[in-house]
Amino acid sequence: MAVGRKGEGRAFCNHEEVLYAIYDKQIDIHAKIKVRVRGKTIETTAGRIVFNQIVPEDIDYCNELLNKKRIQALVGDIIKKKGNSVACAFLDQIKALGYEFATKAGITFGAEDLVVPSEKDVIVKKSLDESYSNPETVWTAVSSRKVNDTTSLSILWTHTTGQVADALRQALAKDREGFNPVYLIAGFRRTRQQRSDQTTCRYARIDAKTSKENYRAVGEIIENPITSNF
Repeated sequence: MAVGRKGEGRAFCNHEEVLYAIYDKQIDIHAKIKVRVRGKTIETTAGRIVFNQIVPEDIDYCNELLNKKRIQALVGDIIKKKGNSVACAFLDQIKALGYEFATKAGITFGAEDLVVPSEKDVIVKKSLDESYSNPETVWTAVSSRKVNDTTSLSILWTHTTGQVADALRQALAKDREGFNPVYLIAGFRRTRQQRSDQTTCRYARIDAKTSKENYRAVGEIIENPITSNF
């Protein structure tokens, strides 16, 4: 739940009052409110009231963050209790509701929304120190192309990139109480590497050409890491 949104703390008798208040722009869709639901007064958000209007009867009120796994569990519960036809109709309503509010939100992002995690410098410095603690090993990996040395560097920097990417995911999830537009759009799943390239660092550069000077075959990973970002 977001803090300090318009209408926070207001109380409503039923969901109809909440819907009227949203339509009249008296409360924000993410505002924490109190409302009477099924005979009980609960603390929820205006947006959750909207979502629960499409949830079939006999299904418990959903008063939590609905991520991918939670929605999957909800759909499974509906299938068990109400059958496939009701579940299919529910999925269609979720799609329509999602398109409606995605259009209204008009979410986009700029450079100022790309968060650089504070842990990045510490993680990268540790890996740099480990990489160059033995200069002969690094030179051997780059010049003689020994498999063991090259693999060690690849594993080290691939692991480092993953650590920084995980730190980025946590930073984006906490930024603006989870409402960072990059996090909302990307969900940090399929575009994880893109976000990492833009805000943290990247390692797995592929050599597109070969020559006698670089001792490297086409398509091999370049060992020298890129510790900056786009």
